[in-house]
Amino acid sequence: MTKIIIISMTIIFSNLAQARRGQPETQADYIVPTPPQYVAFSRFKVEIVDRFSGPETQKISYIFPEFLVGEANLVISFSRIPGTENSWTSPELDAQCAVVDDEFTCNIYGSNTLQGNKNANGCNTSLLKNANPDEFSRERSLNHLPDMNLTNEQRAGFAGVINSFFCQEPRGFLTYDIE
Repeated sequence: MTKIIIISMTIIFSNLAQARRGQPETQADYIVPTPPQYVAFSRFKVEIVDRFSGPETQKISYIFPEFLVGEANLVISFSRIPGTENSWTSPELDAQCAVVDDEFTCNIYGSNTLQGNKNANGCNTSLLKNANPDEFSRERSLNHLPDMNLTNEQRAGFAGVINSFFCQEPRGFLTYDIE
């Protein structure tokens, strides 16, 4: 019985490795740190538009989760900050990224850029650093949830994640394999 399980697992992992061989991932994981009651709603798959391909990479881009920004297919593009290895910036957010083994991972921030854009609860009211604060805001994201055909439980869960996204740093963690 043990031999059958080992052979089955070998075949499964071999097929997965062959399926990926030569083809980079097209999706990354984006996780928003949240209180425990919202964890089930805090992980998103995001499409990679411009991927990290090595130290020469100057631009990385992703389609950001609609739940967080209240708009489908919003591409956020980060440019490497000149003279740095791990620091990236975009009009919307900042990132500190690193390669660990075969994984590209970024801590996504907004704190340095949104000072002064906080509401009475201490939450950032906008996503964008240098644009109209109403364009991508916490309120806009929350107001978009009823349009997404969600159950009451899902709406409450995603609302909690949106609040975490706008009210704490880091805003999230982005990760994918670069192999």
